[in-house]
Amino acid sequence: MISIVLVCLGSQSHRQLKGVLRLLNLLLLDNISSRKKREVLAKEFNVTMTPHLEKGVAAMCNLSEGIERRGERRGEKRGWNLGKQDDVLEMLKDGVPFEKIAQYTKLSLEAIADIAKQNKLI
Repeated sequence: MISIVLVCLGSQSHRQLKGVLRLLNLLLLDNISSRKKREVLAKEFNVTMTPHLEKGVAAMCNLSEGIERRGERRGEKRGWNLGKQDDVLEMLKDGVPFEKIAQYTKLSLEAIADIAKQNKLI
């Protein structure tokens, strides 16, 4: 038998977490400084910071930023500009043909079709 467990970490609303889940949650929070995280690790978890461990904490602290940058790069490769996406949605809702939207926004027809599909407009 397989059991699936979903753990949502990185939210300050999860104050009831204990043990290793609290530790992981702390590391994944993106609105607390690395310095503050090190303080809490030392105080609550009796973690002695070594240079190697500090490097690991810094990497975990920057994890969400790295994921965000990777997503932005993927979007750019697909020709998406988040500011343009709102404009594309409005034009799609107004029935503007894909070719005209491409002409106005300089996006590819494929990128416009992707935006339409994601928003269930086609």
